[in-house]
Amino acid sequence: MDKNSQTRVLSVLEGAIYNGFFLITQGFLGAGLALEFGASEPVIALIGVLSSVSQFVQLIAPSIVRAVGSRKRAMMICASAGRLSTAFISVTLALGINRQSLLLVILSFFSLSASLAGNFCVSIIRDVVPSTGSAKFFSIRNVTFTITNMLITLLYSFIFDSFPGRTGFLAIITLGVISAVISLLLLGFDYDPPHEISYGRGLFKAVAGDKKFMPYLSFYSFWRFSIAITSPFFSYHELVNMKLDYSFLSFLNVLFRF
Repeated sequence: MDKNSQTRVLSVLEGAIYNGFFLITQGFLGAGLALEFGASEPVIALIGVLSSVSQFVQLIAPSIVRAVGSRKRAMMICASAGRLSTAFISVTLALGINRQSLLLVILSFFSLSASLAGNFCVSIIRDVVPSTGSAKFFSIRNVTFTITNMLITLLYSFIFDSFPGRTGFLAIITLGVISAVISLLLLGFDYDPPHEISYGRGLFKAVAGDKKFMPYLSFYSFWRFSIAITSPFFSYHELVNMKLDYSFLSFLNVLFRF
């Protein structure tokens, strides 16, 4: 197996394992974690939009690559900083230091680092996947992620049923941190092909000048804004007002993925 093929296989495996932690920061699991740390409604809303807001830091990705010398080195630095920081969540929860401000700081640092690492990873994958087979590769990759997401969600709900409350969260966060570390180790085996770094000058001007693309961009921006505003409170409503248990929510989550 050549280096490009190895990187493609590892990217699927790494992404599937990495979701073991990423899922904890999303949806009803993320809302439940925030509630476990005593988070208020505004803080829950902030945690819910961290993934979207942190994408703005990707604009400085070319500058970081130029500073460190390669995409892989930049990816490993950002991924290490973000994924290793997740251990503080399990440590603070185990010690009973459940402060909403602390959780917000940890998840903010994780989201910013993960956004940059994801940018570098996508850039590398784009170069190792041949254009003729890209559709097949990404379809297999997406299906694999969907299946593993469903299995992990069901596993976490089973843990919550067996160990309710803080014990359950401590268990799934520990598993999530382990998955984050394993995925980080797998990233270290990725092959970074020679690549010319560009700043993308004139990008915003080109986008704004495309009259056919701007209506789509306006609609997509409005759609993402609506989701960012409502999604954190939807999970909060399910857990607090409707008092749905995690098993039921996990089955709903799996059902919606089919």
